[in-house]
Amino acid sequence: MRLLSLAVPLPPLDIFPGRGGKSVKRTAAPRQGASAAAARTVRRRRRLPRVDGRIAGAALLSLAVSLGAAWLVGSGALDRGMAASGSAVATVSQGLGLTVNNLMVEGRNRTDGRDILAALNVQRGASILDLDMQAAREALEALPWVSKAVVSRRLPDTVHVRIEERTPIALWQREDGQFMLTDAGGAAIPVQDVGTWGHLPVIVGGGAPAAAAELFAMLNGEPSLAPRVKAATRRGDRRWDILLDDFEHGITVKLPETGAAAAWARMAQIEQTHRMLANDLTEIDLRLTDRVVVRLNGDGIPVGDRMKGGPKLKAMPLPLAPGAGREA
Repeated sequence: MRLLSLAVPLPPLDIFPGRGGKSVKRTAAPRQGASAAAARTVRRRRRLPRVDGRIAGAALLSLAVSLGAAWLVGSGALDRGMAASGSAVATVSQGLGLTVNNLMVEGRNRTDGRDILAALNVQRGASILDLDMQAAREALEALPWVSKAVVSRRLPDTVHVRIEERTPIALWQREDGQFMLTDAGGAAIPVQDVGTWGHLPVIVGGGAPAAAAELFAMLNGEPSLAPRVKAATRRGDRRWDILLDDFEHGITVKLPETGAAAAWARMAQIEQTHRMLANDLTEIDLRLTDRVVVRLNGDGIPVGDRMKGGPKLKAMPLPLAPGAGREA
């Protein structure tokens, strides 16, 4: 679609027939006996100033051009015709004042404003019709913090940008030992300085970023335990080991592959009743459905709890049989 029609003047619209040599249709004179009020009305109408046809035509032309430009922008026809119209669009936009003077951005919290300007690749005073909407959106969504962007024109002179930023939920430690922020969708957020996010839990292991959102939603279901979570290790992309309290001397909680939420709730109930985490423990194994197996710090003697009618903790010396009756 060519946009040259925007630069072609519309034919004059004669809203006052009879000017320019044409015959004028005259109204009949008031009948005899017409009221004095009606006669005064006719005289007042005759005294009204007449509007020059050229001024009215120019006003209608301006209105038509504005409505036409708005339709082109709203319908998408403008963007489809950019390649064919090129310099004509720039000429029209300059003549009509359709140039970029304002930039409005919604949703920006962590994204640098200079990065947004660079992604839009637009300068003040440039033709607003020359803005490549798709390229601008793709460039914005390539920025580290931006997950979604919408770019639109608000004629005559404003570019409007709405972005949705990623929310980091964890620090992912990769196999090379480097840390990266991850969002709820499992996507990495490639920012340089992750040190300011040290308060977030650490996740480790293959498949950890993709499964982290579901894990933390489950862990947060037990408010008494969730704040104590420091790290989570994905095992075989099937289950999790949770580290509580401290990276060096914390307690590792082994969750089962299936029924992890029920096991986590069971542990919260035991902790509320028996204060199990106050003991000198290194490991709590929740992979068995009928007992909780714990390992004491130092001597390695496990203590079992058979679940009979509720979380009743009974200390029993049991031989440790690695892998027996448990998941990997």
